[in-house]
Amino acid sequence: MTAAQDRADDRLRAVIRPLWTEPDPQPRRAIIARLHEQATDVHDVRVAQPALTVAILDPDIEVSRAAMAVTEERAVSGADIRLALPAMALVAEHPDTELRDRVWGALWMSDSRHDDAIIALSDLVHRVSVEDPDPHIRHAAGRIAARIARVKDQHSSVAANEI
Repeated sequence: MTAAQDRADDRLRAVIRPLWTEPDPQPRRAIIARLHEQATDVHDVRVAQPALTVAILDPDIEVSRAAMAVTEERAVSGADIRLALPAMALVAEHPDTELRDRVWGALWMSDSRHDDAIIALSDLVHRVSVEDPDPHIRHAAGRIAARIARVKDQHSSVAANEI
């Protein structure tokens, strides 16, 4: 890591610190919006992923949605979002449709290094694919269920070949 990257990471840490300390949701929303702009502009926001993960669980739905939007963008761009998976699992059945849609979009867009972690969500994926009130989300969960089945088949094939 270069000295310039270290300075950029330190500046980003200073920007995200109020996500934990600010009781008013408006500044937290602004911070997440800034992170979204940076992630969209292909800035490296990896250092912010722990804060984004916490923000996914924010009691303010706008902060939670915005944090999930950044995480989804990161998945689309091929970033590692495994750190966020436990928080995503906790809100995957949230009453807010937009938040749920972003969770399932991020899971679908995540790359193959996320497969083993997503397999751990098999029960959740199956339940949502059958029970979610939104047909779009049921379909997204169904695609992830099919992905899990493919990965499990691949693991079985590899194990059989090793015997």
